[in-house]
Amino acid sequence: MTKAIILAAGVGSRLRPYTDDCPKGMVEVNGKPILEHQFETLKQAGVNEIIVVCGYLKDKISSECVRLNKIENERWNTTNMVASLYCAKEWLIDDVIISYADIIYKQPVLEQLLKSSSDIIVSADKEFLRYWKLRLANPLDDVESFVVNDAGCISSIGQKVKSLDQIEAQYIGLMRFKGAGLNVLNDYLDRLNGTSGFDMMYMTDLLMTMIEGGVCITPSYHQNDWVEIDSVEDRNLAEKILRAEISLS
Repeated sequence: MTKAIILAAGVGSRLRPYTDDCPKGMVEVNGKPILEHQFETLKQAGVNEIIVVCGYLKDKISSECVRLNKIENERWNTTNMVASLYCAKEWLIDDVIISYADIIYKQPVLEQLLKSSSDIIVSADKEFLRYWKLRLANPLDDVESFVVNDAGCISSIGQKVKSLDQIEAQYIGLMRFKGAGLNVLNDYLDRLNGTSGFDMMYMTDLLMTMIEGGVCITPSYHQNDWVEIDSVEDRNLAEKILRAEISLS
C-alpha cells in the first residue's frame, strides 16, 4: 500500500504574516490550506495513509477530508528536512511518497509518479522556466541543477548553477521510494544520522549523497501542473495560476 509522508515542521518565515498564527502548510490558497490541496489529490489517487511531520504550531495541522497520522519533530526549530523525515522512519516501509508541505500539484503529476516502475523516483517539471520567470526577475537566483545521464539516472540535483544549460528540469519537492529503494534510503539515513551536518540537511543534499554513492535515482517528468508557495508573492501568484488567470502552457 502506498502511503505519503509530508514534511511540515518548519516555520515558513517568508510567508509572514500568514504564518504568524499557523504553519506554512495550513496557509490558505484560494480558500483552502496548502496541505488540504495535497490531501485531496492523494485521496483521489487512492493514497489514504498520510503521515505529516509537524513542528511549528503542530496543533493547527488538521484535515477535513482525510485522517492524519501526525509525527512531531521536537527539534523543528534547529533541524531541517532530512531530520524531519528521520522522525517518521518507522513509516518508511513498502511504498512511500515524500512531499514538501509548501507545494500544490495536480493529479497528472501524482499519476505520473505512481506509474513509474523505478525504486527511487523524483518528480521534475520540464517546463519550469516560464513559471520561474513569473516568480523572479532572474530565475538563476533560485533554480538549481537537474541533470540526467545517458543511463537515465539523475547525476546532479539541487546544486547552484551559473547557466540554465545545467537544468534539464526542476525538482519540485515530490518523490517516491519503494522496494529496494526504501532499503537504500533507510540505510543512508541510519548511516548519516548523528554525523556532522545531518541536522541541517536538505532533501536534495541527501539525494546528492546517494547519487555520489552510486545510487540510481530516476526522474518522473511532467509539464507545469504545480505551484510552490514559499513567499507571500508565491502565494499571490499561485492563486492566479490555480484560478487560471495566468497560464503556464
